[in-house]
Amino acid sequence: MEKKISTNDLGILSFIPYPFSFKFLIAPLTDIYFFKKFGRKKSYVVPSQYIAGIVTIIFSFKVEQLIEERQVVAITIIGFLIVFCISIQDIALDSWLVTLVRPENYVWGGACFYLAIYSGGLIGFNMVIHFGDVEFCNKYIYSTPQTTPLLTLPTFLAIFGASILIITFILHFFKTEKSALELKQPKSVRDIYQAMVCGSFRNKNVLLFLVFVFFHYSGFMAHESTETFRLVTKGLKKETISELSLYSLPFQIIVALTFPNFVKLGSEIKIMLVLLLLLFIPSVGGLYMVNQYENDQLTQSELAWYYVTISTIGTSLGVILGIAYQVFGTRAADLRATSTYITFQNAINNLGKATSKSLVLFSLDIIPVNTLCYIGYAVQMSFIILISKPLLRLDGLQREDFKITDDDENLPSTSPSLEEEERKRMLT
Repeated sequence: MEKKISTNDLGILSFIPYPFSFKFLIAPLTDIYFFKKFGRKKSYVVPSQYIAGIVTIIFSFKVEQLIEERQVVAITIIGFLIVFCISIQDIALDSWLVTLVRPENYVWGGACFYLAIYSGGLIGFNMVIHFGDVEFCNKYIYSTPQTTPLLTLPTFLAIFGASILIITFILHFFKTEKSALELKQPKSVRDIYQAMVCGSFRNKNVLLFLVFVFFHYSGFMAHESTETFRLVTKGLKKETISELSLYSLPFQIIVALTFPNFVKLGSEIKIMLVLLLLLFIPSVGGLYMVNQYENDQLTQSELAWYYVTISTIGTSLGVILGIAYQVFGTRAADLRATSTYITFQNAINNLGKATSKSLVLFSLDIIPVNTLCYIGYAVQMSFIILISKPLLRLDGLQREDFKITDDDENLPSTSPSLEEEERKRMLT
């Protein structure tokens, strides 16, 4: 953004996270092909993290040159490769959670998942922004003024890549994978792909939830995709934005650690719909804030109060929404194809957000940003009104109502003891 790149370049860069949207194409393969002695999940976590670490270290030597020369396509390709590797390990980790924690602690697994996301954002964004700012370092870190920051982007990428390799080495040689599931081996890739695609679209309950997951956040993306860009373009330093976003972090942690105690099984859809309505408050408030700042109606001190308040409300609601989604996905997952089932739903979620963001960024050249936001809000409210009644019915359904597999020996099946344990836990 400091290089004043175009919205079209931002649209190209928006393709970097797309591998997370297509995890469902790889997930069935992880259920079929693996090294038994090495571990069902480690067979994918370890190699993908090794590759990601090595590519990140190599990228650290070229990143400044690529940015200076505005090699947007090259940066996108490298970023896409790194994200692709991370998406593969994410597939394995999602399903590994089933055996790492007891079923009654799946809600806390979701909370840990979101804590990890925000911790990663803290390290990968806030730390890089602050420690890479000379003014911040001179003010808070250096005893005598310096001309170079404590941390540069190449240094961060090198440290990050090395950290991945070290953690992967420890996981590789010192962590033994233990599986609590006795899975029957599918005879072909076709069997499990058919269960994932045909089963998901054949089951009306699953299909309805997938439609909701794809579109549930689309109306908010016009503002969310452009807020930071507009503020920086107006002259607000990205270091200031990073510093202001830190104030909401304690609230996110508190919400993630306390909300699981109040989640009632069978009410997740209702919670998500209420939260989507409440999210209009920070989104519309954020749009108003940006417009006022662009029109010189807000000073930077006034903007700071607006930003911290709106950011805290929005991110806290987002954490609750994410945990409710995680609980519903776990509760409704087909036990005969849990990994593929959860990954497919997460991929549809990521694809919906990525598609909306790309559409917004490519539309900015022909449609004013405020108009896009207003259109988005109208579409969002209409969608919630139309889907609420049929969607609320899903809260009263049981796990078997979301089944996507047939009782076929070719498909993975869960051991009877675990199925019975899950059934008793859900009834309790």
